[in-house]
Amino acid sequence: MNIYTWYHAALRDLSTQGHLQLARQLKGLPSLVATGEHQQVDAVVPELLAATRAIQLPWLEVFVTHWWLQSRVSRRGEGASALFDVTNAFERAHRAEASDCPQSICTTEDLTICYANIDGPGYAAERINVADESVSRIDPSWACFQCMSQARIEALIDAGRPDAALDAFHHASRQVTAYGGTVSGYLALKLPHALLALERPDEALNVLESESMARHDRPHVELAVRRALLIALALARLGSHERARTVLPPFDEARPWVAEGHRLWIETVQALVTSGHVPDEELLAGQLDTLLQDQIAAHAPRRCAELALIVGRIAVARHARDAASSALDTAREQALGIRRPDELEPALCALAVEIDRLP
Repeated sequence: MNIYTWYHAALRDLSTQGHLQLARQLKGLPSLVATGEHQQVDAVVPELLAATRAIQLPWLEVFVTHWWLQSRVSRRGEGASALFDVTNAFERAHRAEASDCPQSICTTEDLTICYANIDGPGYAAERINVADESVSRIDPSWACFQCMSQARIEALIDAGRPDAALDAFHHASRQVTAYGGTVSGYLALKLPHALLALERPDEALNVLESESMARHDRPHVELAVRRALLIALALARLGSHERARTVLPPFDEARPWVAEGHRLWIETVQALVTSGHVPDEELLAGQLDTLLQDQIAAHAPRRCAELALIVGRIAVARHARDAASSALDTAREQALGIRRPDELEPALCALAVEIDRLP
């Protein structure tokens, strides 16, 4: 079933039954998420859930809950703080009255993203298994097929298997086109993502700057920002620091895309600082601290620990001993929240040694 066929039919039924305001709010919810209007999402969701439950529409309840969780776990990068709501939504979506809803698959995606936020590498095996199981229940004509394929590719990269991630991208793309579909911009970005993980930034840059990739930007601000972040990182890894600085989206544009944008932005800034291409150190210090506090608030310990390590290295490059020590303390504290804290111990020790060498 086309995932939105039932949804549009439900909106028409609501309109003819006199629920015009509810239909309008339901129609606008995905756009609010896509444009980063997260406060409005939080404000409207309780009303929508109450309304769908009052008129006993469990499929639309699944729809509303999924988009609320997309705002929280996919866009804002929430981890442990969202886990109760994510698991509750997953359980509700698989009850008898809602299990046939096409977007019950989407609650599985929300669950994998939430675990990725908490500890991507730590839960990589489980995420791969869940993605495989979900994909086996649908065909490539479903929009969910591309979403779950993305989740699988990301999990493979987190598992330290970028070659398998690259193969998974090509396999999913071939299946989508074989069914007469078009590869989405979100899935398309997983190709340069995998290439960067394979340390092939030149190939990643060629893909990112291709006309076919640029076409995905035009209707989607989020995709344009994500592509620009990846381009800047690829350029920085190739040593084109001045061009990377020019391409890198401003802080205020990168900040809303928490789940992926923060890491890409900070990694690029690290390369620029090391090469002497970020002159305003005081402004940068404030921006880095803001991003770190965003991640702490999201209760995403693995991502927070890894970002804190990068922030610490940037502070070392700036000879800012106090800032580096603070970042190291944050990284150590957050590392305690992941499955295997010992995995980060070498990086923590290396940063401590760098800090001790500072005057």
